[in-house]
Amino acid sequence: MRLPVFLAVCLITFTTLLSSCKKDPVENGNNRTEPLQSGDILIAGTISVSPATNGAGYWNHNTGVFTRLSPTAYYAYARGIAVIGKDVYVAGDSASVAGRYAMCWKNGKSMGLTSLESIGVGLFISGTDIYVAGMLTANNRRSAAYWKNGTLNMLPNSFDASSIYVSGTDVYVGGTLNTSGPSAPAYWKNGVAVPLPLDQGASAGFVSSITVSGADVYTAGYVLIKQNISNNMVPAYWKNNTLVLLGSVSSPPAEAKSIGVSGSDVYVAGGTASAGLANYWKNGIGSLINGSRTTAGVAFLMAGPDVYLAGYDYTNSSATAKLWKNGTEIRSVPQADFSGICQVP
Repeated sequence: MRLPVFLAVCLITFTTLLSSCKKDPVENGNNRTEPLQSGDILIAGTISVSPATNGAGYWNHNTGVFTRLSPTAYYAYARGIAVIGKDVYVAGDSASVAGRYAMCWKNGKSMGLTSLESIGVGLFISGTDIYVAGMLTANNRRSAAYWKNGTLNMLPNSFDASSIYVSGTDVYVGGTLNTSGPSAPAYWKNGVAVPLPLDQGASAGFVSSITVSGADVYTAGYVLIKQNISNNMVPAYWKNNTLVLLGSVSSPPAEAKSIGVSGSDVYVAGGTASAGLANYWKNGIGSLINGSRTTAGVAFLMAGPDVYLAGYDYTNSSATAKLWKNGTEIRSVPQADFSGICQVP
């Protein structure tokens, strides 16, 4: 299976490795002038601008340029990124005094999705079609949804959406069902809900990522398993209707955040700050990047034998965005986080 994106989303060679100590140049996304080159690696994320403001955007790892989106917003979040030709698409949301709204930016310019209170969480491009997953509030009710080329599609019996994947003509969205009880993990295929099983002691769960390989649907996230008098968050993934635990009830709480499949191998990125669990798993076997126990992987892509992992390291009450290649750190941005990664074709 070809692996265009994980995470979120746009789930590949490096030229010059830029110093993490050098301050990245910044471009206003509404006036992007930086030319993209084939092979450039783009990383979506959010950076702290001031104590009261953060900015969404993306970094070109090869040039070091950071392109900021929605520069006048109080808060903006970038959660997915993909490229068609030399056009860069980013999904997320932006907030101002008027409210918070799901967004899709093309080359830095906003493509309005809705006037309803909403957030964007995932992006997928299939051919020339642009898919954005998210949540919105209408008539005092929260629901998951996705937009195809700007057209809204509500998902029945839904509460949360986290990710989107398109295979042929089939659209898959991961999230949770709208229930009166504990969080119920599920995905939707062409608008029809498919609940995921909760067994092995699990009482609730959440889907963070979804991908498809052939006839198999893979979803990743976490389940809650009771330990003594409280529930513990255990990272997990599902292959179709089979639950695979990546930790135990006695382990520190953690979450699987992204999943991808290459041949017969299943890759999962995750972990959590201070949890001391794996940053990623291959076929259920966990690995720590450089032995760090304060690092979490959020999104990754495969480039032949190489694995690129985007995420963060959380120390001294501050997050630092990180990019690793085969476990070696190649980019670091203080007071920021990475959420998606892709390559210019």
